[in-house]
Amino acid sequence: MTPGWKRWLLAGVRVVLGGALLVLAFRQIDWAQIGPTLAGASPAWLLLGLLSVLLSLWLRIWRWQYLLSNYHVPVSLKNVAGAYLVGQAANIIMPVRTGEILRFGWLRARHPEGSVAMAASIAIEKYLDLGMLLLFFVAVMPYLPVKVLEDNLNILIITSSLLTVLIGIGAISGPRIGLWLSGAAKQHFTWAAALDPLVRWLADSAWMQSPRRFLPALGLSLASWAVMTLTNLLVMLAVGLPWNPRAAVLVLVLVFVGSAPALVPGNVGPFHFFSMLALSLLGISGAKSAAFALFLHALVTLPPLLLSAAVVLVSERFPKKGGLHSHES
Repeated sequence: MTPGWKRWLLAGVRVVLGGALLVLAFRQIDWAQIGPTLAGASPAWLLLGLLSVLLSLWLRIWRWQYLLSNYHVPVSLKNVAGAYLVGQAANIIMPVRTGEILRFGWLRARHPEGSVAMAASIAIEKYLDLGMLLLFFVAVMPYLPVKVLEDNLNILIITSSLLTVLIGIGAISGPRIGLWLSGAAKQHFTWAAALDPLVRWLADSAWMQSPRRFLPALGLSLASWAVMTLTNLLVMLAVGLPWNPRAAVLVLVLVFVGSAPALVPGNVGPFHFFSMLALSLLGISGAKSAAFALFLHALVTLPPLLLSAAVVLVSERFPKKGGLHSHES
């Protein structure tokens, strides 16, 4: 089988899986009720939900800017925001997650210096988000009426809590441990000289050992996840569902995990399936559950797409004087 056929086959499998999840999500929904439910949604709550999405985007852009500033990479907030939004749009549109690569390339084209630090800051972002995922999962786990959790609840809570703590410790102590290991390798192996770029980055990453400098990054991560939870709550209120923080957190956790493979563009299917699955685990189903998934998907996907389109149009219409490689502090 040629590489081209393999790509087409893989794409076909992704589409089939995404479509299957979409069918599973809506298979028991009365479509006659969905239209009135969507039409009866509260514009005020939806508007607040949209504002919360924009706030969560801003918090994540601010976090990336903060991480880069600790590596002393002279990047402008405007270009950080543009790169982040373009990357988010790529993650939404593409059936594979190429957004991180694209935003790295977008920012590097405008700030050629500090490439290693840019890549490292994105990796630290993912590390922090993994910690938040585990933390929020621990928070909602005791309320899940699932047999496997009921039988092993204490073990799961302890394991997830330990993983969350280890992620925090690893972020703070990782550079120190890495420097020690690389130093030991240089004493015994000649090939270890090739690790010099990594060693320089580890030395630059020593800022994470300072609580005063690391806690703001942790705080911005926690704030962005809290705002994303608030978005879920606001959309629930918009479609007439009761205020249920447990359900909002569970939706966030399951959608985050379920959308990670990026089976189809826009995660159409997986997003709706896992949103409605989270609600059903807490006894919420029906047309309001379907309307919630539809509105939430639109709110979290359309703003990054529209904003990134504006970024691309502006950057092409008004290119920065001196070319892409001029430095803006």
